[in-house]
Amino acid sequence: MLDMRVVLPDCEAGVEVKAPFRERPVGTTTWFGNDADKIRQCIAAAEKQFSNNEPNILVVAPNLRTAMFADRRVLVQAVYGESVFVFDVNAKEGRLENQRIEFSPRGKFLNTKLPSGKPLKGDGFPAYRRVSAVLCIEERVRETHPFPADELVAASILDHERGEIFRMAKKKQDLHYSAANQHWMDHDVLLLHNPHAYHPVSESAWTGFPQLVLRKDRMEWTDGYNRPV
Repeated sequence: MLDMRVVLPDCEAGVEVKAPFRERPVGTTTWFGNDADKIRQCIAAAEKQFSNNEPNILVVAPNLRTAMFADRRVLVQAVYGESVFVFDVNAKEGRLENQRIEFSPRGKFLNTKLPSGKPLKGDGFPAYRRVSAVLCIEERVRETHPFPADELVAASILDHERGEIFRMAKKKQDLHYSAANQHWMDHDVLLLHNPHAYHPVSESAWTGFPQLVLRKDRMEWTDGYNRPV
């Protein structure tokens, strides 16, 4: 049984919801790292639950070390792959040649090979084709008057303009700590399409959110986000 079904403009889709979690070690003051493994586990589990007969959307609501919206590389690594340093070995002369950075399609939606290098499937396609897309939803607290961290930093650096910049930052800081500052829960949403899905989902139902979609022969973010993986 799936968690739910949704009606989209052009189809119905099965939905499975996963909440990947990594417990924060007791006593830590800083905490960071790559949690792509948790996302891969969610995709692998959902693939077993979905059918081949309809579009399927995996919803992930992560509570991990890094917010996916802030650093999308983690999602991209898990779903599609990552850039790696590669080189050729000149055994005769004992040196490396043709050193370069290449994209390695080792993510769940693109990987077609076993660790041995042999084909993953007889048809040459990736294994996770039942998952039409991964929808990542993260909670974020919004404020009417956010803390002016950047302005305060600028005020401390730009001494020749300190007076004006500092006064503006101090006014924003006072508003941040005042009763006028309202808080509410909002959500950051990302949608990553599977280019090899048995049943793709249309982009049109998700135009209000950043999507990673196939454009000709490459995946691109619809909001122009363009950081290296």
